[in-house]
Amino acid sequence: MRKIVRPRLVLGTAAAACALALLTPTAAHAATGGFSYTAADGGIRTSGAPPSGECLAFVGKGPVNNNTDAAVSLFRKPGCHAADRIIKLDAEKAAKKVDTFRSAFWSE
Repeated sequence: MRKIVRPRLVLGTAAAACALALLTPTAAHAATGGFSYTAADGGIRTSGAPPSGECLAFVGKGPVNNNTDAAVSLFRKPGCHAADRIIKLDAEKAAKKVDTFRSAFWSE
């Protein structure tokens, strides 16, 4: 016996699946690679696979090496507010002189 597929049923199911996909929150992914900076104690630190799309609070300064696949913005204060941005480094870029920063944000 042959099964009959109703077009309205197919379209309704597809629409419901699309709506569910749009409403389901996605997890932030990690940037691939590492980020090196000078920590507050003067030691060089490297952070591997930092999460993208999240504001991270930590203290550092230059030189910095963004050896990830995502751009990073560094901020003077915690909170990653645009008015406090010191520098934006594209993926695979470095900066020798960077003032003390207290938060970082990797673009998704």
